[in-house]
Amino acid sequence: MLRALRWLFGKLWLLAAIAVILAAVATVTARQMLPLVPQYKAEIEQAASSADYLGLVGLVHGMQQV
Repeated sequence: MLRALRWLFGKLWLLAAIAVILAAVATVTARQMLPLVPQYKAEIEQAASSADYLGLVGLVHGMQQV
């Protein structure tokens, strides 16, 4: 029983570590792609205004630089 719990704990620890690394990679990738957003402003606005996620229709009035 103790051996099984140690094995499970080890696998959960590994899974958590992989999840943190994947989140870090996704964050770095998103931050690197951020300067490209102005080039695709029209496409992003059109996709966001025409998207119907889970039956919720949203309206986009524009993108503001902060």
